[in-house]
Amino acid sequence: MNVLTRKIPNYYYDKSNLIRLVLFTAFFDLIFINIYKPFSSLTWYPVSEFKFFLFSSLVILTGLLTVAISRVIMYVYTRKHTLNYVEYGIWIVLEIFFLSTIKHSNLLYIESADNYVRIWYLNKGVVTKFMLRNTLKVMEETYEGTNVLRCHRSYMVNFEHVKVIRREKDGVYLEFGVEKVPDIPISKTYSEKVTRWFMCYSSSNE
Repeated sequence: MNVLTRKIPNYYYDKSNLIRLVLFTAFFDLIFINIYKPFSSLTWYPVSEFKFFLFSSLVILTGLLTVAISRVIMYVYTRKHTLNYVEYGIWIVLEIFFLSTIKHSNLLYIESADNYVRIWYLNKGVVTKFMLRNTLKVMEETYEGTNVLRCHRSYMVNFEHVKVIRREKDGVYLEFGVEKVPDIPISKTYSEKVTRWFMCYSSSNE
């Protein structure tokens, strides 16, 4: 425990080292994404290599801005205070959390389509979709612990955009607060879990 509460060395938040860290992170991410193209990127968004490079650069710049702001705050904070390893670790976790929420807020729902999934999201206020070669089961594991929850054999939804659970003669549906987004059915298999989760989520956001 003494090691965890020990103050971190000054070079962790030295100005020049912080700049190097941000630049190295951006460079590494850009190289990694363009070489390995994770999540079968070109499958669901077929563009030329050059356009893929440009688009991935924009995505990275968005994340880079978050990290840069975080490190500026760290630099200013550590001019008068010191951080120990526990506090530094928490800082890193919070950076990861904010980076991961950049896209979650735009996601509406995910729909199964044979060996693919259709991911519906908001792009500058317009409902848009793209295809990803993956299964809903894998997506369910990917989004475990988030507001994106499976409600049907063919659907997962982001509860940040769900306004009402509505019961009809032919079943129970999730109603979104977004124009042109259809109501998503809840199957009996997931009914109890989804309803309970929705009630808890709604209560925590009142």
